[in-house]
Amino acid sequence: MLKINHIIKCSAPGKTHEKLKTRLAIFAQKHGYDHSPIFDLPGCTPDVFLASNQIDSVFVGDAKDSSNETVGNNQTLERIKKYIATVKDCLIAEQCKYVRFAIATNDEKAVDEWTETLEKLFEESGFMDSNSSVVSFAKKYDNEAWITSGLFQLKED
Repeated sequence: MLKINHIIKCSAPGKTHEKLKTRLAIFAQKHGYDHSPIFDLPGCTPDVFLASNQIDSVFVGDAKDSSNETVGNNQTLERIKKYIATVKDCLIAEQCKYVRFAIATNDEKAVDEWTETLEKLFEESGFMDSNSSVVSFAKKYDNEAWITSGLFQLKED
């Protein structure tokens, strides 16, 4: 019975997830992401996927209700890894130069865990900050949402 409830929860995002998704969309717009990209991310659909012509960048954001979508949830982590791999392919194909990646959650401890995990995943995947050689996510509290984000490009060989 527990498994069925978990599956139902995953397939129908709740109020918390939807609030976080809205906060994430507003956060993206504040950073200049204001229209749909001219390409898709094959095989994955993040909660927020927008583009900015000002910095030749896409925004990939996902809302994570800390009650069930944590770094310790393998399904959640695999989805995030898929987003990273897919956006990397788009950067390699020169569909854009940068990606701003963000996670919004409703818990400060969870955002700290996401920040640490995302830094490792992006570093391992060959990314760097847009202005340095390291990978760094910054966290921020924004109207009932903890958001961690960073602007990245691929490391040059």
